[in-house]
Amino acid sequence: MILEKMNIQLPKLSNKDIEKGLNRQATVFETQLGYEQENLPFQYLELHPELIKMKNSPIRPKKLQEEVQHVKLSFGCISKDNLIRAWFLNKEPYIQYFVLLVVILNTVALSLYNYSYRIGSQVNNLHTIIIETVCNILFGFEILILCIMYGVYDGKNTYLRSVWNCLNVITFLSTWSIYFDDDATVVQFFKMLRLFRLFRLLEEINYLKQTIDNFFRSFLQIYKILVPLSLIMYGFSVIGLHLLKGATAYRCMKDGILDDTITNLCGSYKCPEAYECVEHFDLHHLQEEDFFYGFNNFDTIYESFLAVYMYLNATGWSGTLFIFWKHAPQEICAIYFISMLFILNYMLSNLFLASFYESFIVSSAIKNMAQIKNDKKIQRRHTIDVLNFKKISSNFHKINIITKLSGQQRISTQIVPIDLIEEMRPDSELEWKELALVIFDRILIITSTIILCLFSDDENKNIDDADFVMNIMTIFVIVLKMFLRFRSFFRQVANWFNMILIFGLSVTLLLENQGSKYDIYIVIKCCKALRLFELMYTTQFLGSIYILIRCLIQTLIQIKHLVILWLIVVYILAVMGTQFFSYYVLESEEIFIHYNGLGNSVMAVIMIFYNEEWHVSMYQHALYRPVWSFCFYLVIITLGQLLFMRLMQALFLNEFGEILSKEENQFPKFKIREKISKFLNKFSDKINSTRPLSQRQTEEYSNIPLTVDERIQTETFQSTNTSLLKIIVENKYYRLFILLINIISVIRTGIQNPLVDPNSDEKFTLNVIFIVVNIIFTIELVLNIMAYGFIDFIRQSTWSILNIVILTSNYVAIGTGIPNEFVFNMFDSLRILAFIKLGTDISVSLKNAVDALINAFAEMIQLSIFCFIILLIYAIFGLNLLRGKYNFCSLGEEFEFEIETKLDCMDYGGAWANKLLDFDNISQSLNTLFVVSTSEGWSALMVQAFNAVLPGHAPELNHQRGRAAYFQILFFIGNTILFGMFITLITKTYFQTKDEAQNLHLLNDKQREWYQIRQQIKKLKPKVKPIVPSNVFQRFAFNIMENENFQTFFLIIIGANLLILSLYYARMNATYQKALNIMNLIFIIIMTFEIICRIIAEKKLSYKIPIEEIGIFFQLFGWFMGGGYWPISVAFQVFRTHRIILNFEFMVKIFSAIFAVLPNALSMLLIMVILLYIYTNVGMDLFGYLRTQDSLNGYDMSFRSFWITMMTLIRVSSGELWFTAMIETSRLQSPEFACVYITNYDQYQEHGFNGCGTTLAYLYFISFQLIFSVLIFNLFIASILGAYDEFTKSVESAISKYQLNDVVKQWNRYDEYGRGFINYKLFWKLSSEIAIIFGVEQSDLLDINNKKRFLQALKIPIYEEKTSNIFCYKFHDVIISLTRISVTLKFGVTHLEPEDQAIYKKVYQEQDQDINSNFKSTHFNSGDMASIIYIQCKFREWKHRSLLKNNKKLVITGISDIRSFVKPKHKTFIELIKEQDVKK
Repeated sequence: MILEKMNIQLPKLSNKDIEKGLNRQATVFETQLGYEQENLPFQYLELHPELIKMKNSPIRPKKLQEEVQHVKLSFGCISKDNLIRAWFLNKEPYIQYFVLLVVILNTVALSLYNYSYRIGSQVNNLHTIIIETVCNILFGFEILILCIMYGVYDGKNTYLRSVWNCLNVITFLSTWSIYFDDDATVVQFFKMLRLFRLFRLLEEINYLKQTIDNFFRSFLQIYKILVPLSLIMYGFSVIGLHLLKGATAYRCMKDGILDDTITNLCGSYKCPEAYECVEHFDLHHLQEEDFFYGFNNFDTIYESFLAVYMYLNATGWSGTLFIFWKHAPQEICAIYFISMLFILNYMLSNLFLASFYESFIVSSAIKNMAQIKNDKKIQRRHTIDVLNFKKISSNFHKINIITKLSGQQRISTQIVPIDLIEEMRPDSELEWKELALVIFDRILIITSTIILCLFSDDENKNIDDADFVMNIMTIFVIVLKMFLRFRSFFRQVANWFNMILIFGLSVTLLLENQGSKYDIYIVIKCCKALRLFELMYTTQFLGSIYILIRCLIQTLIQIKHLVILWLIVVYILAVMGTQFFSYYVLESEEIFIHYNGLGNSVMAVIMIFYNEEWHVSMYQHALYRPVWSFCFYLVIITLGQLLFMRLMQALFLNEFGEILSKEENQFPKFKIREKISKFLNKFSDKINSTRPLSQRQTEEYSNIPLTVDERIQTETFQSTNTSLLKIIVENKYYRLFILLINIISVIRTGIQNPLVDPNSDEKFTLNVIFIVVNIIFTIELVLNIMAYGFIDFIRQSTWSILNIVILTSNYVAIGTGIPNEFVFNMFDSLRILAFIKLGTDISVSLKNAVDALINAFAEMIQLSIFCFIILLIYAIFGLNLLRGKYNFCSLGEEFEFEIETKLDCMDYGGAWANKLLDFDNISQSLNTLFVVSTSEGWSALMVQAFNAVLPGHAPELNHQRGRAAYFQILFFIGNTILFGMFITLITKTYFQTKDEAQNLHLLNDKQREWYQIRQQIKKLKPKVKPIVPSNVFQRFAFNIMENENFQTFFLIIIGANLLILSLYYARMNATYQKALNIMNLIFIIIMTFEIICRIIAEKKLSYKIPIEEIGIFFQLFGWFMGGGYWPISVAFQVFRTHRIILNFEFMVKIFSAIFAVLPNALSMLLIMVILLYIYTNVGMDLFGYLRTQDSLNGYDMSFRSFWITMMTLIRVSSGELWFTAMIETSRLQSPEFACVYITNYDQYQEHGFNGCGTTLAYLYFISFQLIFSVLIFNLFIASILGAYDEFTKSVESAISKYQLNDVVKQWNRYDEYGRGFINYKLFWKLSSEIAIIFGVEQSDLLDINNKKRFLQALKIPIYEEKTSNIFCYKFHDVIISLTRISVTLKFGVTHLEPEDQAIYKKVYQEQDQDINSNFKSTHFNSGDMASIIYIQCKFREWKHRSLLKNNKKLVITGISDIRSFVKPKHKTFIELIKEQDVKK
């Protein structure tokens, strides 16, 4: 049967039902499964959707490779029966293995190529050339053999039909270029092409080839974000071009001579005395690192776009800002650059991450329900072929190919590391010998780790002896465990590690005893600390740490293929880097990242993938190889860092989140609010139980029953006072007054800083405001306590407790004379948290963010402990390898060659000092590792490790570059893995908090998605039909605005205007500039005319905030005024390009996603600003008198004013070289750093800005990083992911499909004024049109019973207009009902809403209460409509006949008119409807 072939199963029915249904549904199911438009006769399906059940449809992929029919003739003459061809086909697997060996050999040859001949060295690459030549000949034979096997080109599946094979042919031909010199550019190009053969290493390994294929195919998903992202970057580039073009030419000159010692632009920055700011462009003077070698500028649109591109990854953003805000106004530059940082890096960059989430996680549970149930083994075998299968490809359009492949591998393999480490049985099941050994081994692991942590730069023989004992005991315990469990010992991977460890320890102890000392011995002894992983993995009582380590290990196993792929790609790119740059750029103190040798090249490529100062390296290499440098770096940073590394991060987040969710029953929950509430309840009970006996007796006496009159008087008096106080404190004007006082207090605290003269009028005014404000807040506190009671007031919110603490601190400050102590100012700064409390009452997204912040705090503590342990293990290696080696002499570079040891430094009169970030003890090591894991610019710390020699020896340039591996592995562990765990945990907490706030945790996946669909429907609004004005001028303007040709013309003008703005450049010809200015003015006039026409036609502005109208004013004003107003004019002109974007559907969706994310982003931005405000005030008090240094130079970064302090903290929050600020603010008085400890204004007046730092800087900056960068910033990412996920689900849901847009258009025909309601008569007509849209045949609608069944299936509520008493239908109800029917028919999904009414009310109560005040709900729905119309018609006929004698007219408009004529003794209206249904 057709139905069986379509895998549709019908339950047993009567013969009548079968005859009635099957014949009419056969074509329905065919179209339903194959096409988007389907014919749906409703008589059977609408009333009985439960009769249809879909079977799990088996996937039928295309034939496998071995089943593919080869071409009959290859080369036009070799048939399939040819013996040679048949032999090759039979030996194909062996050929592939042989080719893999040749590929590896060729890769080794390319790696061994020595390029030092470029600097004149006498090297001989003959052996590599011979190997490469032999390999190339073999590759030529391979091409010939494969062409014989499959055919050349003519036919399906022939050799050259594959992109990989075409690449093989190109590399084969280009390899012969190795016999030519590098002098010609063409030869260099062909030598570069031959390096693409390295990618054959990926081609020959099947799963790597599939992964890389899928990675590039995923661009089909990414382009939807790349296009709008490029447009936004282009807009910022145009603005930057007009704001900063030519800025690099303004330098300080004296007597016409440029002073190279002043490495600043001038303009806003004032030149020293006797110097003047002159426009003098000289590229040679810009080729310094301080100016990014002259490449980072905004002189042309291309250079401007490159500078803006850096902000996508926040690469060197502060350096660019600090360069250019010395020329342009600081405020304008800060707004421009920080807005780029926020939009490009914080928002759009994370939308990339969200888009990968969309590719890795199935967005729609409803649409993919059938695919989830498919046979998993078949899915895994034929993943790629299934995605090309046309009839079912639409069902997979939302699943990224890479995700599908990795996801199926995960489903089918599910590698759970049960045997990774031996599972521990409960202690009660162990024998006493085995139990004692287990306990002793755990104690030994902890003790040996502690001893390794006790090492420091001061040599201590006792610690060395203790470590020696631990080594011996470790060997003994592992050997004993091996003998006790010999049969099962080697089944666990961890025990193999233990055996390697004891072997290494034995050899190390033996060799050290003979006097041999190498770093490898230190590494082997430190490997004892790795046994902590075994302890955490097998010790269940550690709770969350036990779960986290298991989840982390399983996650790393799941993504191991992607990590292997990344390492291979790094290796391939490193070999290519040596070809491009090796020995073209030589190493120096300034250029420490280079490609001179394969090891250096691998390090350089990894730094690009890590987004670590790659722009500086690119500019350095561009001085010698500009084209190759920009192409190489930009391609790697785009494909490698921006896409591949984010793909790896997204996959890690997805895998870790899924594994962690499986363990969430064991994961301890800690909710601070519940704990605080319980504490307050216990505190209240304790107060009542500990009151004095006399007081309780007095209360008991007072509890004697009063007379009725006394009780009434007492209750009335108490309730009157309480209610009066509540009215006062809840009054909106009172709250506005308190809000105003809060604003004054916040402004006063921001102005207050230690540089204000305590004897000045300004300080006196601030003190008076401080006292008055605190008096007002005290009165507010008293009123609240009297109104609600002390305990109830505290229970209201955490802010109530904090308010009391702040007031107490302020009164202590007043009592001590309002000193400039940072502790008091810190508490007073917390007053700004009141705005968060106010915001949570207004914004749901902010409330969710705050709740998630509180709920995530406890889990963050647990995860922080886990991360601390991992960093501790890694810090042990750095401590023992680098302790005491970070010393240097304070004399500087002039004595660099004379000083080799500490004694030499002393002889020359210098001081032997330590770097502030070193590995001298475990705490310093942890601090250094934390800095590397959380900052950009950590390569400077890596260079210090390069140069470290021995304790007591001066640094030596590039002494051990191999130490780069330690830092690069650390960055992967700290930034990618540990930081990813934080993101996953906070994202999970945010989603859970948000679901609980909306009661969505009570719904299943289908119901949750249906809720989101309904939410999206609620945002739809019927359009108002434009009314043609009667006024002549208005009609003229209206016709222009409605004319499509005019609108197209205006869009062309906007695009042309953007193009003209892009043609400006620095130092252009005056005539050329004048022509561009005139063209720009013409465009502005045309756009002004369009705005005026719109205002006249519509009699209103374009938005609530008339951005375009204000923009036109600034465009004209900026054009005529010029100067600093011109960039503002350009910004508004660029903003108008959004009109073009609105004409492209896919771009509208992406920009809609961006705007959907904005509310969540702005909520988190408010929290960020508040935190910045608090830390800014504390920073000014702590570091206001600090001495001027390299980074804290008083202009770019300092703590001397509120504005600059906040800008400093913004840079710190981005992670860019934030440790330099911590180092410079923690410097104490020492021989190499002369400073004075300044504590008050008088001392500042005496010594100026020459203050010392404080050790509190470590607490200040590390706490800021933990709270801001780790917690709040991750919560910001979570909010963006959540908003983007909701948007994509709503866009891809049924709201945008299944003809709902057509339904909305039909609705607009009957609701011209866009009220959202139409009367039942119009809906009766509309329902017929809607039924036809859904595939109902028009002939079926002629039967009133068919139409009645259709309306009964919809079940749309009926409303009654209060004024006219006419029955109406609500717009949103119609769309929701139609969507519900559509989803049910398409996927067979029922019960989209919870059947439990209590849950339904919790979830949908707010949605259902959204009713227009002019309408009221009734108990009827669309199913009753036919009966209502029938009864009204009959009633009208009857009444008409009864009134003919008196010539009266009767108007029946609603149910109330019928009620007025029907007497009570007659049947009710409901009874009449039921009776009518029975008759039919």
